[in-house]
Formats: sequence, C-alpha cells, structure tokens
Amino acid sequence: MSRAVVVTVAAWAAAALAGWLAESVALTVLAPLLLVPLPVLLVRARDGQRWRELDPFEPVWLVSLVYAFTYLAVPALYALEPRDFSSLPGYLDAPPDAWLVAAWLGGLGFLGFLAGYFGPAGLVVARRLPRATLAGEGIVGYLAAALFAAGVASVLVAIYVNDGFSEPLPDLLTGSLREETVSSFSGRGYLTLGFALLSLSVPCAAWWAGERDGWRPWLLVAGAGVVAGVLLAGVVGSRLLALGALLATIVVVHYRIRPLSWRTIVPAGAVLVLAGVVIADLRGTGSADDPIAALGTLSLTLDGFSFLVNTVARTQELLWGATLVEDTTLTYLPRAIWDGKPVVYGAIAAQEAVVPGLYQGLGRSSTYPVGMVAEGYLNFGVVGAVLLPAAIGVGLRALYLRLLELRDPFYVLLMAWVLANVVTLFRGVGGLIPQLLVTAFALSPLLLATWVRARRRIAAAR
Repeated sequence: MSRAVVVTVAAWAAAALAGWLAESVALTVLAPLLLVPLPVLLVRARDGQRWRELDPFEPVWLVSLVYAFTYLAVPALYALEPRDFSSLPGYLDAPPDAWLVAAWLGGLGFLGFLAGYFGPAGLVVARRLPRATLAGEGIVGYLAAALFAAGVASVLVAIYVNDGFSEPLPDLLTGSLREETVSSFSGRGYLTLGFALLSLSVPCAAWWAGERDGWRPWLLVAGAGVVAGVLLAGVVGSRLLALGALLATIVVVHYRIRPLSWRTIVPAGAVLVLAGVVIADLRGTGSADDPIAALGTLSLTLDGFSFLVNTVARTQELLWGATLVEDTTLTYLPRAIWDGKPVVYGAIAAQEAVVPGLYQGLGRSSTYPVGMVAEGYLNFGVVGAVLLPAAIGVGLRALYLRLLELRDPFYVLLMAWVLANVVTLFRGVGGLIPQLLVTAFALSPLLLATWVRARRRIAAAR
C-alpha cells in the first residue's frame, strides 16, 4: 500500500474524529470528501508506470464516482442547500446523532468497496468463473432478436392490462402509465423481466453489428435503440432502463469495435447524466433550473445517504440477511406457483422497516430502496455496511479480470449490463441480485456455444 493511500485514509479518520469531538457540522460533512482521490491512488499503486493507461470502463471508476456522489458529496451538498437535497419530505428526517454515524459509515463503506476491489479475493473468484470463448459470436444476432421481441411484447402487455390503448398517443409516450404499470407489478412481476430484456437487446444488437461490414447493420441497431428508448422512457417511464441501454451499447463498442478515450467518454457521460435530469424535470419529479438543483435531482434517485441516516436512527433490530434472501428467491417466483407470495418483501420490506407505511402511503405506485450501505447496516449492522460494498468490489473485480482474458461476447455483454445498472445497484443490492441472475441466464446461450464447440472437438478427436 502506497504512502499516499495511508495518508489519505489517516486524514479522513482524523478529520471525522475532530468533527465528532468538536461537534462541528463543517468537519463532519467535509471529512468524507478527503476519500475521493483514493481510487486514483490505488490504481497508480497497482499499475506502476502504466497507471496513466486507464481503461475508462474498468468498473472501479463508475462505481467510485456514483458512490462518491451518493455517500461522500451529498452530506456537504445537503448542508449547503437542504431544500434541494431533501428526499421524501415528511417521511425522512435528519437526526444529528444519526447524521454523524451515517457520515462515518459512508466513508467506511467506501473503504470496504475499495478493499474488496483491489484485494486478492477478486482474482480468486475470477479463476472460478466459467470460461468463455468467441464461439458465441455467431448466435448473438439471434439472441438480440429474441430479447427484443420478448421486451416489446412485455411493454404491449403492460399497455393492455392498464387500458393504455385508450390513452391519447402523446400521453402514452410521456410516461402516463408509469403509476399504473408499477402498481400492476405486484401480480405481474414478469413484466419487469421483459423490460430488462428489451434494454439488454440493444447492446446485443451492437455486438452483432460489429461483426459485419458497412453501416447498414448499424441502422438496425439505431432503430432498435430508438424503439427501446421510446417504450422504456416514454411508455413505461423508466429512464434508468432507457439510458442504461445506451450506456451498455457504448461499453460494447469500446470492447468489441474500437477503444474509446476519456475525451470521448467524459462528454458522453455528461450527456447521459444531463438527459436523466431533463427527463426527471419533464416528468415533474426534479428540477434543472440551476446546477445545484440539477445535482439535487440526481440525489433524489441516489438518495442512499438520506436513507442511511434514517436507517441508523430507526433500526431497532437487525434482519440478518432476510431482505437479500427474499429478493433473490421471491422476485420472479410466479404467484401461480405460490399464491401466498407476499407483496411486501425484500427491498420493499427494507423500505418499510425504515419508513413504515411508505409503500401504502404512496399507493403502491413507487418504491424507494434504502440503498447499498443502509441495506448492509439494516441486515448486519456496521459489519454489513462495510462488507456488502466489499463483496460488490470483489464481484466487479472478478468479472473485469475474466472479461480482459478474451473479451468474449458473454462477459463483455454481462459487464455492459452491470455498468448500465450501477445506479440500480446503489439503490438496492438485493433487488439487483435476481436481475443479475436472469441476465446471466439470458446470455447463457453464449456460454453454451463454448461447451458445444468443446464437445465437438472432443468427438472429432476420437
């Protein structure tokens, strides 16, 4: 570990301790910002002279950026402009003692994530992941078509069950069905699965187009992207899935066709963020009037710190992993198999543990996951607030190491999906686990192609 890393961590600890002893709000909210340079320092220590040859899509960058905003910067921004950074007024508050503990936990969670990512565990896990080859390239196009068809069908079903075909077209394309669609998920969870597959189909199509000469295949990709964007952002009202499809496609272009430089990635990222703020502004759920208000709009989606403060203040007993297990096992379990499947479980149960009555109070039309660090704390206390981010760091490092071996379609597309869902990851780990498993299953034909090719080689050798 480099001296700069040790000094940075020590400076954070000293500032946080001084803020607690002096009961200083300024020191308490500014101390977490001292940890922001750590990812760069750790990459420099890891890569030596090659540290400037940075891969902009190595997951540590995007995850660290989102974490730094959510848990390290928002405390200071809230102190500067409380009105713009208040999430769920009337439901969430800011007890001073809990605020101090939450600021500490935010910093410890960041250290946990970085320890997991840069530690040896990622390499150990990577060696145990299934190997893939380029054998799956030939079926990516068929996979993209199947995912696109399934996704469009899911949106059409959502429109039908919510009487959307009687809506005027302009209303239909501006998210007027969002509340009804979310409310209908309690009996039709398969719809969310279809929406996710529609978003995944676009980067799959991009890989297919990259295998072909000329620009005509890219017209199909653009067309699929426009249709997916209109259906997901307009009809369904999910800007995260719509923007995620675009981000995932950029990731595929980077690893499959041509590496993109930071000079390309940074402006593109800024455009995606701005698009998210503008969509929220148009929907009336945020504001883009000035830079601070725009950051406040982002914090309404990335409201993990506000929930962490209230989780610290309101947690009476730990859940010992119950919400994570429920999300993993129940999310896509059809009620036709178990008609006793609860409506409130997993992420919603965690939400209700922190803010009782919120789900019913909002008419079952919205969910507010408590966030990564709060989810760890709610289940396992301080240890969970550190170890859950650490486990995420291990998993991301393992996936990235496996991707670098061959840059095959399975791991590139899986990484593209993960990066496109980083915001979802920060909103709730438990809710993302079943989505990750379903995505891996949807992409599994690419791994199956590797197995089939290996079997054919063995048979030919006999």
